[in-house]
Amino acid sequence: MDEKRTTSQRERLRLLAKFLPGTPAAASAIELLQRMIRVDTTNPPGNEIALARDLEAWVKSRGHSFVKTRIFESEPGRASLIVDIPGNDPGNHPSWGFMSHLDVVPAEGKWAHPPFSGDLVQAEHDSFVWGRGALDIKYLGAANLVAAFTLLDEGFRPRGNIKILLCADEENGGHKGLEWLAGNHLDAVKVDCCLNEGGGFKLPIKDDFVIQVGEKGVFWTRLRIHGKGGHGSMPPDYGTTAIYRAVRILDKLKRYKARLTIGKEYIATISAISLPNSLKGLIKAKGLLRGLLALAERATRLKLRQVVLPLVSNSIAVTNFHSGVKENSISPDAELVLDIRTLPGVGRAEVNEMIREAIGDELYGQVEVEPIANQPCTTSTIDNPYYETIASITGEIYPGANLVPLLSQGSTDSKFYREKGMAAYGFCPTIKDDDLTYDQLLAMAHNVDERISVTNLMLGVDFAYRVMKRV
Repeated sequence: MDEKRTTSQRERLRLLAKFLPGTPAAASAIELLQRMIRVDTTNPPGNEIALARDLEAWVKSRGHSFVKTRIFESEPGRASLIVDIPGNDPGNHPSWGFMSHLDVVPAEGKWAHPPFSGDLVQAEHDSFVWGRGALDIKYLGAANLVAAFTLLDEGFRPRGNIKILLCADEENGGHKGLEWLAGNHLDAVKVDCCLNEGGGFKLPIKDDFVIQVGEKGVFWTRLRIHGKGGHGSMPPDYGTTAIYRAVRILDKLKRYKARLTIGKEYIATISAISLPNSLKGLIKAKGLLRGLLALAERATRLKLRQVVLPLVSNSIAVTNFHSGVKENSISPDAELVLDIRTLPGVGRAEVNEMIREAIGDELYGQVEVEPIANQPCTTSTIDNPYYETIASITGEIYPGANLVPLLSQGSTDSKFYREKGMAAYGFCPTIKDDDLTYDQLLAMAHNVDERISVTNLMLGVDFAYRVMKRV
């Protein structure tokens, strides 16, 4: 008897006919994404102005005079483009933002296709657009623009206002992009709800799609460590030098286990995910969680603790260590840089106390704690019409889809909207391509051989089109 063939995620999609691969809309989306990839916006230095101007020209070439564009430069060359599509009745209908960023991370390593080529390459099941930013996240900007102008070419006008935001500097914290815009030109970016990157990925569990409803806080911290210096030929006692004090601190941090907090965000995630209720009850129990994850890791060979524990604890990662400048000199100073991510309600005072707890009073008294970043956790609620709209449309495109709200470990520009009291969600639906494994897809952003399938590009267009049509 033949084994029953598993239906692929691609076969489950119900894209509108106009957005299927091979259509004029697909050709337009591919061409626009290639055009965007071929403009090098590596950050640093960013220099997004060339791409912002090119996209502004593309918008104006579409011939809709009521659509307005504005380019904002936080400093010369660091540019964001805002495309305003005014609604017919904005006083009675909410406004929506559709955000992405123009900058990309450096393209290091050896690529199968040049990182700024935008090559369209056929694989066994699908075609892929290659290049730095294809997946993170120029494809989203291209999808939002093609969706909007497909609607406008059909004679559509929204009731509420639509803003398409293509921002600078996200890959370096957004300080010269959306943070600057929200602080200096809030009216230009203000919406009731904004959709951004950070979620939409189809989980390998039934029909679950993750939606980012918040981001952990970011409290980067520098520890300055002091001790005895001297000549390398006559070293002082190791325990008195800055380097070995730093080694002691590193060992303490390696052994530190942060306290677990089963918060409402984690409860919402576990409640929504498609797992047996008996298992959900177990993984909501703080006292059982570490042991259960360890057992599950042995059974599945997946690094589950690395994924799950950050959802229920503050985390400390050492990202930089430096001491000395000369081969035969022992420096009296050393530095450690910590990337600290925090749960809701945690501020700088709690972060410093956590560092003290991790390394002990003695060592804490020997270091200077220098804050580099103080960005508290931000969240958006899920009990509102915006979230319901996202869920409804995802179900139209992928029948049976179930949204799983997630407090993200990573950071996006959405936090600047949430800080101003506006709803923001990381969501653009993305499926696992038949030509890629989950590991390959998850490892692709910021890595060599970054690429996006035409199916996922058009899934982004279709989703944005349907949302915009309801505005």
